[in-house]
Amino acid sequence: MSFWNSRHLKARKQHICIYCNKAILPGETYWRETGTFDGDFNDYCLDEVCKVAVHKFVENGEELGNLFESLTAQGIVECPDCKSDYVSFKRRENGTHKYHCTCNRCDREWEIEITEEMINEVVK
Repeated sequence: MSFWNSRHLKARKQHICIYCNKAILPGETYWRETGTFDGDFNDYCLDEVCKVAVHKFVENGEELGNLFESLTAQGIVECPDCKSDYVSFKRRENGTHKYHCTCNRCDREWEIEITEEMINEVVK
């Protein structure tokens, strides 16, 4: 027997997003996902941005790991100097949606924050 329950809640205590490790503070809204998948029981929390990303990617038959590849391939993230989409990403700090980017063509470095709008652009 399998089941899945996804609830949108307001935090009464701190939780941690399973994907980005961001702290979900009391008073913030988040998603609690509970159920069985491939025979394993799951119970975890997602912040609002990660929930959108997971939902959009799964809905389109893709894996969340393809997010950065999709952001560059569709021109949503490109080098501000040479406009190259040949970009490397590294999480700037755990628990945020901020990333350090490096252009693999001209070596330019900059910071971005992945937003819900960017995710929606990827999976229109």
